[in-house]
Amino acid sequence: MFKKILNWFDGGYDKEFYNKHKNIILKSNSKIIGIGLISISIFLVGFLVVELTTNAMGINVTAFAIMLGIFLVLFAIHMLATRKSYVGTLIISSIFITSFTAFLIFEETIFRANRVAVIYYVFLITLPITLIAPPYAILNYNVVSLIVFVIMSYIHKEPSIFIQDLLFGLCCLLAGTFLGRYTLFNTFEGYDLRDKLEYQSRYDPLTNIYNRRAGHKKLEEVMASEDKIALAMIDIDDFKRYNDTYGHVKGDEVLRTIASIFLYHCKKQGFFVSRFGGEEFLLVTYGPNMEIMKSLLEECAKDMKLAHIEDMNSKYGTVTFSAGYTMTYSCKDISKLVDTADKGLYTAKNSGKNLIIFQELEIE
Repeated sequence: MFKKILNWFDGGYDKEFYNKHKNIILKSNSKIIGIGLISISIFLVGFLVVELTTNAMGINVTAFAIMLGIFLVLFAIHMLATRKSYVGTLIISSIFITSFTAFLIFEETIFRANRVAVIYYVFLITLPITLIAPPYAILNYNVVSLIVFVIMSYIHKEPSIFIQDLLFGLCCLLAGTFLGRYTLFNTFEGYDLRDKLEYQSRYDPLTNIYNRRAGHKKLEEVMASEDKIALAMIDIDDFKRYNDTYGHVKGDEVLRTIASIFLYHCKKQGFFVSRFGGEEFLLVTYGPNMEIMKSLLEECAKDMKLAHIEDMNSKYGTVTFSAGYTMTYSCKDISKLVDTADKGLYTAKNSGKNLIIFQELEIE
């Protein structure tokens, strides 16, 4: 039983989640800390204004003014320097939470010694719910802060109030821990669902490479940043006849095999491939190494030959592909590049198949 409780807080799944969603967690925590800093600063300003004008609250103006200054400085640093820095946000978050905790304990035990510490109880519950962090880390922090709070309450409060602080503090610690864990797993599920939807919108479910839409978007991004681009249109030879002979299940296996070959060589070189439609693929190389397109396609053709997928209808005895490609040093017209590569593919098909043909781009 004790081991299960420890495993519940071990953070194993959490660590995997944090590594996978580091940027999303950064934005979420950054937003929460920013809202927290400005909210606390506004409340402190309100307290100070009331105290300075009416002297009705009996607060220590100097202490509150110092805390206000600390939170405003943290907020300024947070807005200017940490929104894109995981470590920076972590540091600011740690300083803010520690400062705010110290302020709450100070305010709820010394200045409010005649009542139970309601605001601190709320803090114990809300911290695990709002901040995306490993539950065991937040629990450890809350335990330490609660120990300090209980000691301060014991020193500065009446025994009856101290007992209430101790009991309410323990109850809120447990409540915050369980609610935080529940909220965290709901967050996991939401992010996992978002990941699945994003993956489905970008990748072809059969071949696990970019689908046509994602490939087009990636090509637009490449063309916006690169001038040297080579684009190839690839088609599996006599694929319809292969499907009619061997069945669509075997045909799907062919698509997965050839896609994995293209993907392997593209990843190795830092390029990309997408499924253009049916048995057609679009492959793009760019930058200083764009001219390796022909050798890359030849390597893919060699791997297809090594895969030795039998095709009794082919004169080569195995499944092959044909490709047409073109290169540009300045063209930004995607349709023109695709049409030109398509002409090369058409030539390869009409010249015996299992060929790689370069088609020169017409300059207008």
